[in-house]
Parts: sequence; structure tokens; C-alpha cells
Amino acid sequence: MKCFDAEINDLEEQKKLLFHSFSDDFFRKEFNKQIHNVNSKEVLFKLFNNIVNEYSKLIKYGNFVSLKHITTGKYLTTDDKKYLTGSRGQIVFSTDALPEANAIWKINYPFGSQPKANNEIVSYGDTISLQNKLGKMLWAYPNYKSPTSGHVEVSCYSMNQYNNWMIEPNISNISTKKNSNEEKRYLKSEDKIVIVNESKEKVMILHSHNIKFTLDNSLYQEVFCHDNRIHLKDEWCIELVEH
Repeated sequence: MKCFDAEINDLEEQKKLLFHSFSDDFFRKEFNKQIHNVNSKEVLFKLFNNIVNEYSKLIKYGNFVSLKHITTGKYLTTDDKKYLTGSRGQIVFSTDALPEANAIWKINYPFGSQPKANNEIVSYGDTISLQNKLGKMLWAYPNYKSPTSGHVEVSCYSMNQYNNWMIEPNISNISTKKNSNEEKRYLKSEDKIVIVNESKEKVMILHSHNIKFTLDNSLYQEVFCHDNRIHLKDEWCIELVEH
């Protein structure tokens, strides 16, 4: 960056130059919050680098991510194979295999929203849709039962209202009271989250476990949605795969 090469002795001038080097709201907000007690160039540049590093972890609409189930350590995945019951749609399961296209998901705007540009930062409480890199959308319809446990089936389908998912903090960070003045929390790579389907019929929480179902003589770890209380086995780790 040019200002790093220039011999600028005035610390306040350096602060201004670094502040204006990024037009992003996140960067400027974080920079303003932390800049007041900075009294040397070394501390200033360290702060700048730390914020840039944090910015690189932010998840934005249009990014590709993987979703790792915390309890089992396996990744949310799909396949061209179809369920033999329920929706008879494209199966969704958890697997060790990563990276591969079937386990990579694109963060899209929700069904029914106005089209926007990519690169807007995703915040907790936002509604998203998850598109597999092969083109199908993660989907849960409350009338279809999962193949083994009999909960709500999760599959991949074309875009509709059942593709909308809300991102919530992991169970240890879920507050019983939501403060309207609380600062917006941005979603970052490696955050532990809960993923909730925004069906009009009922709230459905994305879940996996070690129970498997059989299809074409192969075993698949079941993924489903439930409408019970959130617990530790509902947690997923979201990991940024590529920008």
C-alpha cells in the first residue's frame, strides 16, 4: 500500500490514510472503535493488519462454504441419488469427504427477496438460501419424513420458500432476550452456528447424527430437521471455502 512506503511522520495523518484505504463499513467501524488509544506507528499498523485479517474471515453473499457437523465431524453433502420415500428428491447426508463439489454450498439471498449484489456481509439473524455447487438448493418440507428417524426430510430441490434458512449463534451464545440496541454480529468463517429453516408451517432446525440410512447398498449418515429445543447436536461449523 502506498501509505506504507511514504515517509509520513504525522500519526494522525497516517490514521486518516489507513481509514480511507478501505471503503467497507465493517472495516471503518472496527477501525474507529479501536483507533483512539493508538499512540505509535507500530501499534497502528498492527491494528490495521488485525482488522484486515478479520475482514478476510467474514462470510458474504456469493461466498462458497462448507458446513461441518460439530458432534460427528462430518460435512453437509448431497448426491445425485434420490430418496426412495418422502419427496423422492436428491438426498442430503453427512460425509467425511471434503473438498468436493457435493459438500460445497453457495450463500445466496433468500427466496422472495429483491436481487442484490454479492459481497454483502451476512449477519446473525439474516435469512439465506444454500445452493449446492452442482446447482440445487438445500430444502426442507415439513410433510416429508426422513428415511430413518422419521423427522423432517432434508433434500435438494429447486428454488422456493422452503429454501430459506436463518443463521443463529451456537447454543452457548443464544440469548434468551434480544436487545434491539445490540450491535449487529457478522458471520465469520469457523463460527459455530445453528441453521433454522424458515418454513411458514413451523420452525425446523437442521440436525445430523450417527444414524444411517441405506440406499443402493450404500450407507449414508442421516441429516434431517426437527422442531424440538435447540441442543449441542444442532451445531455446525461454517468454513469459508473460496471467495
